[in-house]
Parts: sequence; structure tokens; C-alpha cells
Amino acid sequence: MRYVNKHTSMLLKSLAVVASLAFISACDNAGKPQAGATGKAADAQPRVAGNSAMEALYQRAKEEGTVIYWTPTETELETKVAAAFNKAYPGIKVVPFSIKPGNAVERITSEAQAGRVSVDLLSSSLASSAPLLDRGLVAPFDGFDEMPPLVKNSLLIDAKFLNNYNLDFVISYNTSIIPEAIAPRTWDDLLKPELKGKIAIEARAMPFGYLGVAWGEAKLVAYLDKLRAQQPFFVKGGNTLADQVASGEAPVAIGTYSYQIELMKSHGAPADYKIPDTLGISNFGNLLIKGAAHPNAAKLYAAWMASEEGQGEIVKLFGRGSLLPDSPREYAQKIRNSGAVMVFDSVENAKPRKKMEDIAAKRLGVHK
Repeated sequence: MRYVNKHTSMLLKSLAVVASLAFISACDNAGKPQAGATGKAADAQPRVAGNSAMEALYQRAKEEGTVIYWTPTETELETKVAAAFNKAYPGIKVVPFSIKPGNAVERITSEAQAGRVSVDLLSSSLASSAPLLDRGLVAPFDGFDEMPPLVKNSLLIDAKFLNNYNLDFVISYNTSIIPEAIAPRTWDDLLKPELKGKIAIEARAMPFGYLGVAWGEAKLVAYLDKLRAQQPFFVKGGNTLADQVASGEAPVAIGTYSYQIELMKSHGAPADYKIPDTLGISNFGNLLIKGAAHPNAAKLYAAWMASEEGQGEIVKLFGRGSLLPDSPREYAQKIRNSGAVMVFDSVENAKPRKKMEDIAAKRLGVHK
């Protein structure tokens, strides 16, 4: 596999949504979590993000002093988020651990069966967290009625999922190979004769799950048959695919995110993207685990990440943030102005979407 340059590739991998690090439970080592971001700032003054509800929650959180946070983000990067949080709310130690969402679900389920809880707050995609919700292992973010609007409006699934950021499945392309005149702006544009043999698809076929939810199975199947005639090829991994767009190995790609391409563009890569007419958007957020030892500290950290201040730090560090309909982000407004039909994750469409993904993979000839 070729990359534009080593620096770009390493940066992209460091911002991967799902890290590949193995989980090491601090609670299995002498029963105490290892230190993460300490949050020691004796002279710092807390900047309350919002109103008295955040301040009241902060006072309760300080009594707990710690939040154990499981996240797919690499620990080094998550520690930077925690450091920004501690500037606003000193005195609360954030202990982040990198773990894949699927592994986290298995671990939490096993611990619940054994009558123990070693995590307070979990970062996960909405789709991956469904088993925990179904099994009643998630507590609601109650007491948020007086929170800032941006925080309240990020609460989903009966206040059991606090949205943090979203990833959108755009159509990306290499600007050195694909001229602007034929750059695909819609899903039908991918059927142009000029793009035959030039389209790469991420092997999980995830964007087509969202299309199937919006279009219905019959329309999706008819479209997939036309797309297969374009002789697409398949690449495993969204980061790998984005790298190949930048290097020219994938002139056009389905299965990348806008923030990945923006990162590469900022480092001089000949890459760009279009917001298609129907846009799949995955939800990533925080869940308060039932029986958490530090529920108030967990709530505060999650609320801060969803607040205007927290979102600013997350966008600055990762290049991604909330794309919910009321998000004030410039890019979120760009999506709304595009007129695209936005298809977000939901508990209701999780199974139909997975079914459509499997149909797409089979119809296109993907071997997962």
C-alpha cells in the first residue's frame, strides 16, 4: 500500500475512530485505575460551560474526584481532551482507556453478570451500544433539564445516549485524477461512463446501509446492479481507503469521512469530497453505565464534551464534532445548506441498516 507521505498517514491513523489497542483494565491491577489526566490545577478557575446546572453538577463531581472513561480513541489523544476539560473543571481525574466498542460491550456485559462495574462512562457508536441498551445496562443522564440547549439537544434514546460527534459518508476523490467537471456530486453521478473502473468501495459497504434505509430495498438493489457494472474495486478499512484517495490508487471512493479528507487536504494532499444527495451519518456518543462508581463526574465530563466549549476542543483536536440538526458547526450548516437527505443512526434502523449493508456487499461481490 502506498501513502502520500508518512506524516499524513500517521496523522490519519492517530485520529482513527476505532483504535486497535488491546484493553488493559486498571481495575484488575490492584483494584485501582491507573492515573490518566490528573486535572491538578490549583490556581485554575472553573469556566462553567452553560449555567447553574453545570456548576451544581461540578460540585457533586468534585466530591467523587474521578471518572473512568472507556473510549475507542487512543489514550494519548483522549488525555488531551481531558486536559482541556480540567482547565474548565479542575479537581476531577479523567482516566481514559482505549478499547474497541465491541470489546467494551462484552466486558461490561460480563462484569454486570458478575455483579461488578469498573467503568463510569463509555464512548461508543450508537449501533455498537445497542446490546447494552437492550440489556438495561445504561443509566439515563437525568437532571439535564436545565443544561445548556446544545447539551440537552444532544440527548438521544430517552436520555441514555449523549451525542458527542458524528461521521458522515461522503464521496471522496483525487483532484489530480478526477477533474471537477466529472467529480460525482450524487449517487447517480457514480454511474458516469468516465468513472468506470475508478471507484473504490470500503469493504464493509456501510454507506449503502443508510441508502437502503432511505430508499428501500428494491431501489437500492436496482442501483447496486448498475454500480457493479462500473467495475468497482474494494479496500478494507476507511483510513486505508482515504490514504489511497490521496495517493491516487483510489480515484473515487465510497466509505470515507469528511474529516479524514479535510485532514489530508490540510497537509497538501490532492483530495476532496462531495456531500451526496443522500448522506449517511453515524452517531458516536457517551453512555453512563448503570452502577457507575462516579456518576456525577461521568455526567459532567459527557455534558462538557457536548457543550459549545467541549465541542470546540474536540473539533480542534480531531477535526470532527456534532452534525446533529441544531449543531452550530460551520460544516454542519454546510450539510444542511446542501439539501442532502440526512440519515442518522437510530435504534429503530440498526437492524434494517445492517441488512442493507449485507445485501449491498453480496450484490456488489464484496468478500468481507
